[in-house]
Amino acid sequence: MVEHGKIMDFANEDMALNEADSSSSDELNGIQNRVQITIKDGAIWMPIYTRPLHEFRLCEYCKDHEIPFYLPLVPGFKIHNVYKGQKRHTYKKEIMKPMLSSYIFAQLTEDQKKQIWRSNSVNSIWNVTIEEQPQFVEELHGLQMMEALALSTKLEFKKETDQIAIFEFDEIDKASDACRNVNSYDYVSVFYKDEKNKKFYLVLSISGNVPKTTIDDFNKACNSLAEYGIRIRGKVGMNQAYYEEHYKVVIKEDAVSKLSRL
Repeated sequence: MVEHGKIMDFANEDMALNEADSSSSDELNGIQNRVQITIKDGAIWMPIYTRPLHEFRLCEYCKDHEIPFYLPLVPGFKIHNVYKGQKRHTYKKEIMKPMLSSYIFAQLTEDQKKQIWRSNSVNSIWNVTIEEQPQFVEELHGLQMMEALALSTKLEFKKETDQIAIFEFDEIDKASDACRNVNSYDYVSVFYKDEKNKKFYLVLSISGNVPKTTIDDFNKACNSLAEYGIRIRGKVGMNQAYYEEHYKVVIKEDAVSKLSRL
């Protein structure tokens, strides 16, 4: 049973999340614009809590199985670092990201509610009663208004920043567990292995002019990763070139995202 105002609680709690391929997110936006969020006999709009980074994957499943769905999106940037020798070049790519981490909304019949579990992207489904449906649909309309406002508002940037964080793990499984609890959308992540000492290192970095939300996401990710691994401090802990030179690169790009799916 969903408490009144629950959607707005989600929105206030978490406004940053999944990277999407720009072409697929544009296509998804077009599909969503054609879906009218209305009350229909025999089907109920309800929130679905997805597996980490499975929001777009579940939307594709709904699209393929003709299940009405809604994923609120907001504009964001993906920060890319490209290394040429010892010199790093940074550029930004504009993307669309889910407004709410690990949530989409779908209008499900009882049969579809059972069917959607076969997508392997669902963690749980929040039940909404028939009596609650009118207010819940109203709240979805409110999300649509927030989404439209976000699309029409230019992102504000902070001053140029350059941050790096490095974490040591004894096993790749521990690194994978850690990455399932963080988002990986606006920072660079690389995964290394010290083959001599059998240690693994996850390097996160952001640089350039980035939104405040990107820096907040980066700090949240670091706090979460520190619960699973050891954060390396000092000169070595601030120098990615050292890891490039001495250790084997296991995952060169989007390491957090890829580790979370192991």
